[in-house]
Amino acid sequence: MSLLSRIEIPAEGGVFSCLAGGPAPGTAPFIHFAHATGMNAETYRPILEQLASRYTVRALDLRGHGLTTVPADPRRLRSWSTYVRDLAGVLAGFGQKAILVGHSMGGAVSADVAALHPSLAAGLLMVDPAVVPRRAVPALAIGRVTGLMRKLPMAEQAARRRAGWPGREAILKAYTGRGAFKTWGPEFLSAYIEGGTIPQDDGTIRLACAPAWEARTFATINLTFWRRLGQIKAPVSVLYADTHSTLGRRGAATVQKSLPNAVVERVPGSSHFIPMEFPERVIAAVDRLVEYVPSTKSA
Repeated sequence: MSLLSRIEIPAEGGVFSCLAGGPAPGTAPFIHFAHATGMNAETYRPILEQLASRYTVRALDLRGHGLTTVPADPRRLRSWSTYVRDLAGVLAGFGQKAILVGHSMGGAVSADVAALHPSLAAGLLMVDPAVVPRRAVPALAIGRVTGLMRKLPMAEQAARRRAGWPGREAILKAYTGRGAFKTWGPEFLSAYIEGGTIPQDDGTIRLACAPAWEARTFATINLTFWRRLGQIKAPVSVLYADTHSTLGRRGAATVQKSLPNAVVERVPGSSHFIPMEFPERVIAAVDRLVEYVPSTKSA
């Protein structure tokens, strides 16, 4: 029997869809898990189910992702500040201080929430957060003004992603063992497809995260991570990848220097997709952070 179910949070122009489970709010530590670009909360169900056995768990489908239906016009997305505002607004409505956990974009967005809204964050676990190398920020800031950010390889690749499919079996066959999904456990890939595709009237499916929105998200990555990092007052933990890391060893060292009390760990043998490759490391890191932080039973 699943410990998770869907709840909908009304918002302007639609709803935010959220996976929810675990003990009743206010009776256990509260965990919020934020997903990566192009993913959705359902992708991480194998981890969230285990966490929900002992913690109050919420995992939002961010704007333009999963089953969330609030407007997502790529032309209006200027930076990840949109995601930060959305997440902070939803968290404030829960009325309970959260341990913020996030993978990739979700880690970076959660870090901004922790920095800008300390009353919402009891702790922060970033799993290979998607950040721009500190030394590259000035050049990318110019690229954003000139429009060159749209030429980033990841943005261009996302823009070409196939949006429509005959059905879930077809997309599962196409993705298994290939590309970004090469190292994923099968349960994570199935969960990603379940939460990231929308059935159509003609029996086909489409990606819930439109390729244009995903591409725009890659192109508008926040450039404020390093400036805001030192503002975080909550306890911080970081897991970063052994290869193809979006944080890297230099970035990890910078985090450690900026936050001397942070727990920063490399996961040997991992790629950027640590949750799908080593879910037990993510769960263990959450457990350690829960033990370390003050009670999150009330805001």
